[in-house]
Amino acid sequence: MRLPTRLNIRNEATRRSDFKGTIAKELFTRFPQDTVKSINSDAQVELHCAFDHYKNPVCQGTAIINVTSTCMRCCEDYSYDVVAHFTLAPASSEEQADNLPMDYSPLLIDEFGEVNLTEGIEEELIMNIALTPKHEDDNCFDSEQPMTFGDQIEEETTSSNNPFEALKALKGKLGK
Repeated sequence: MRLPTRLNIRNEATRRSDFKGTIAKELFTRFPQDTVKSINSDAQVELHCAFDHYKNPVCQGTAIINVTSTCMRCCEDYSYDVVAHFTLAPASSEEQADNLPMDYSPLLIDEFGEVNLTEGIEEELIMNIALTPKHEDDNCFDSEQPMTFGDQIEEETTSSNNPFEALKALKGKLGK
């Protein structure tokens, strides 16, 4: 089932509505192209609308989408799920949005009292994309070889590099 693009959270909170469905991947246009090479699936979304203990209408939910990124260790493509847990709250102004609890994601309402649900969920998914995408250590193609950075200089084990050898030589000269 497709979720609605726009939603009046206050009305749905009054009804204590639950939604379970998908949002088409084509509707997500703001995913960062430098981090996400492709979106592989539609977003699977579950929502529950209700009033919080401050009597604010909220929409709590979870969204999951599968994306492909480039591993920062081995530079190979790999797919992983982006999971977002969120609490969306409608706000009629920037001031009202600033007064919501910190863990709420405010969405500005339009003249009909509706919010753009698709944009709100897209923002939540974007915020949960891995900053440095990489395979798990045991799945990374490059994990067998230890990582090194910069030029590797081989240490010489000759006695001229040992500072105590120089002291020993001085002590020998003074003692004679």
